[in-house]
Amino acid sequence: MGLGRFHIARWPRLQPGAVLKRATNRRTSGANAMALVAELYRAYAWEVVIAEPLQGSGLFGEPREVMARFLAPELVEGVLADRQRSAESGDIGVLDYAPMWASQDPGASQLRVEAGAQPTEVRVEFIYPGNGQRVGIDYRLVQTAQGWRVLDIRSDGGDWLLERLRRE
Repeated sequence: MGLGRFHIARWPRLQPGAVLKRATNRRTSGANAMALVAELYRAYAWEVVIAEPLQGSGLFGEPREVMARFLAPELVEGVLADRQRSAESGDIGVLDYAPMWASQDPGASQLRVEAGAQPTEVRVEFIYPGNGQRVGIDYRLVQTAQGWRVLDIRSDGGDWLLERLRRE
């Protein structure tokens, strides 16, 4: 069975205003979850194309209201609690990297958003330009009253972010 895919065109690095192409063969419920993840990458593509110090804070550094556009309430609360613990202790929190890029130094080319095994799962793969390594990121999504939201995220071989935030 073919899985639906969103392809973001090949770039040396992600380019603002890139065209998102929808495949014709996709599951309806999973397509909505995939659409949210694709929108997330479109909204934050600037993280991989704008050099510091012009970069902002990225999704996980945004205010609650902005994160809530993409993230489930449980994940938003976990991120905010991690920020608070970090501010109070002066230590680096769990989020010492950009989870959607699996890196402290975001970069991507040939980014693809694909349906996972379940309608609530989405997989993102891209090539990290610094070393040519393929990076895979899995998303678990949940349907809320506001639509699909990211409940959890992990890079290949890593722990789920929500579990890590709860452990700390």
